[in-house]
Amino acid sequence: MTEIVQIKVPDIGDVDAVDVIEVLVAPGDTVEEETPLLTLETDKATMEVPSPAAGVVDAVHVSVGDKVSEGHIVVDLKQPAGEAAAEAPATEAEPEEAPAAAESAPESAAPEQAAAPAASGSNSHQPVPEFSGSIHASPSVRRLARELSLDLNQVEGTGRKGRITHDDVHGLI
Repeated sequence: MTEIVQIKVPDIGDVDAVDVIEVLVAPGDTVEEETPLLTLETDKATMEVPSPAAGVVDAVHVSVGDKVSEGHIVVDLKQPAGEAAAEAPATEAEPEEAPAAAESAPESAAPEQAAAPAASGSNSHQPVPEFSGSIHASPSVRRLARELSLDLNQVEGTGRKGRITHDDVHGLI
């Protein structure tokens, strides 16, 4: 017997609504604990929302471009009945741990994200694989590159410590 666990947006600070810029899972995907489910973006930061439990994605309740806030249900996970009861306390404690997980997740998720666009082919929501551990760019620069369908992996940053600036992105047009 399986049980459905609803995964919600953790505490994201004083922001009322944030943009969903990437959905990293689809129904039927198997996820482990701490697997990134989606990427959120504010004017100042991006954050990946990790899964607080392992299971199989039953339903995804958000899509790219949606605005979500704390407590918004994003994914339903199917779990064996005994495992869901054991993971229930972890879903309550997860919002405090989310920022630390978001900082370490991009490095471990980069190979999965690079493979996802090639596998989906027709997914127009992910035209450019832009997140990797070596890219240093602000969310506004990432958004600009995404809007222009430019790959930030191909841009050499001229800003401080190799940071990619708006001028660097505009220089590729």
